[in-house]
Amino acid sequence: MTLEKRFWWTWIGTNAAAEALGLGLVAGGALALFGEALPPLARAGAMIALGGVEGLIVGLAQRAVLQRHGLRLNGWVAATVAGALCAWVLGMLPSTLMHLHGSASAPAGPMPGMALRLLLAAGLGLLTGPVLAAFQWRCLRQVPGAQGWRWLAANALGWALAMPVIFALAHAAAQAQGPLLWLAGASGLGLAGALASAVHGRVLLPLLPGLPKYP
Repeated sequence: MTLEKRFWWTWIGTNAAAEALGLGLVAGGALALFGEALPPLARAGAMIALGGVEGLIVGLAQRAVLQRHGLRLNGWVAATVAGALCAWVLGMLPSTLMHLHGSASAPAGPMPGMALRLLLAAGLGLLTGPVLAAFQWRCLRQVPGAQGWRWLAANALGWALAMPVIFALAHAAAQAQGPLLWLAGASGLGLAGALASAVHGRVLLPLLPGLPKYP
């Protein structure tokens, strides 16, 4: 197997496992908080903190792959944690504001259809993907020939593909129980991580030592 293929498949597999673990912890925390009568800001703060743990897990896993293939980027883990925290702040903002300004006695409106929810999830990925990527880009600038717009665009596209998978999984989890739920959940979260990393991993290939650079 060529260096290019070896890196790409290792990057995908590592990100899939890291997101399955990191997002799995977030999902477990969300289920634990679901029955708690927490104020909206406290609930949002807990979810954002769990998002930071996800960023730590993913950042450590990604750094290990990058170092193994000759890219030693100072500050990569811290940048991934910071980006994850900011992305989770953006992700939690709409629901938190709705809870803060909504009336508990007001009747709930009709839920949007699944197609619309998946479209909104893709839009959220388009927004939050570059937020994470912007922090990591500051580290990638250490590599000659790195182009920021490619990394930002790849993360936008990658997470636009991955977020609908996560939202669909959350919808299914709300209606299922038992051990199969956890197995399906881990597989689905891993798939989301694989989809995102399959896109942004391609951008890293020309930065590896010994491979052709960007034109």
